[in-house]
Amino acid sequence: MRTVRTLAAVTAAALAPIAVASSAMAGDQPGHRAPTGVGIAVADRTISPGDSDTVLGRLHRAGPGRQPGLPGHHVVLLAKAPGTNTWSKVADGTTKRHGYVFFTVTPASTTRYEVAFPRTPRLRGSHSRPITIFVGQPSDVTASATSSSINPGETDTINAVLTSNGTPLAGQTLVLRARPNGHRRGHEVATATTDSNGAAAFPVTPGRTTHYRVVFRGAEGDNPAVSNPVRVIVRRPTSLSIREKTLNNGKTVVSGVLLAPRHPLANRMVSLMASPAGTNTWTTVDTKPTGPHGYVFFTVTPASTTRYEVAFPRTPR
Repeated sequence: MRTVRTLAAVTAAALAPIAVASSAMAGDQPGHRAPTGVGIAVADRTISPGDSDTVLGRLHRAGPGRQPGLPGHHVVLLAKAPGTNTWSKVADGTTKRHGYVFFTVTPASTTRYEVAFPRTPRLRGSHSRPITIFVGQPSDVTASATSSSINPGETDTINAVLTSNGTPLAGQTLVLRARPNGHRRGHEVATATTDSNGAAAFPVTPGRTTHYRVVFRGAEGDNPAVSNPVRVIVRRPTSLSIREKTLNNGKTVVSGVLLAPRHPLANRMVSLMASPAGTNTWTTVDTKPTGPHGYVFFTVTPASTTRYEVAFPRTPR
């Protein structure tokens, strides 16, 4: 059983951003009653048969932004079962500090809920938007990427497995959602059907580093589920220049500048490679980090004619 204490953080996070326009009830006379609004949230959107959940409501004055709560007022919890068009009262409550009210429910099947506020001599009646608690067997979606990072233009695969109580769910539709870096919201990019092992695969070719989730929207007897986030890093292209200068003391300085698009790359390890004349073998002579402006240099004293290269190996980013 969940407690009010464990839901305190959920209450503030779930209800604070809800700005529900007040809905006047029949018979209201708006000329002398102040408008109100009711926000609603639930502790869990999906529960197993026999489990309880908590419906949270907040009665407040109507208006833009977060309005003051209205404590000490009578509100009603309404419920509507699937396949019906009738709302039934299931509980009464009184709003507490800041206008919050809590209801514990144990629905036998998937049920929609609303919190309603009857009008008073000074306040208009209003009700919340409907919210659904799904009742079914617990489902789980796990997701992973074949590669943790790819080069621009390459394709990766998001792999997902859907289970219910640990048993694979075959023939179910999974939805892939993507959120590229710099975007606040994700969007649907693909769907796939699970095989006999509950597995599905989504090939992706992101243009930039992207975060993915796999969503199961539920089926008869099985609850919806959302996977863990999976990040596919798209490596930035780089360029590395090379220069050679012979000093008066006979030594040679080989230098280079490492760049990513539009800026230098500092503190990256760059290697100097050497190949003596007449051979096709390259060996690593030295490795150093680049400086603040992507600059790196090596001092060498070749015993014979030698070719040099500077190399930057790929990284996850």
